[in-house]
Amino acid sequence: ATFLSVLQSWYKMNQIRKQQEQNLKRQSIMNELIALQELKRKRILLHANRRRGKNSSKNNSWRNHVKRPIGTDLRAVSNFDTPSLGYALITGASRGLGRAFAVELARYEIPLILIA
Repeated sequence: ATFLSVLQSWYKMNQIRKQQEQNLKRQSIMNELIALQELKRKRILLHANRRRGKNSSKNNSWRNHVKRPIGTDLRAVSNFDTPSLGYALITGASRGLGRAFAVELARYEIPLILIA
């Protein structure tokens, strides 16, 4: 084996390893976003059931545990009759601010296009 062939095989294996790492990161982000969407759906259903009177308790302490941006109202967010907002394109979605934006927009079920 010549030095050039060893170098080429190392380069090829390094590219495969990097691609596998990127795929793992993408999968973990997608799993996190799916979990957040499911959590939001459960909260919306809980809210709808309470509004219909299935749980007559006036204890709304669960609202204090809902993490949402300041100044937002859960009733406005949970309205499924709102028209489509289009798509949000987020660059740098694998970490840092891009990931934070992706997570927050996913909580509002805005369709996302993520670029790592």
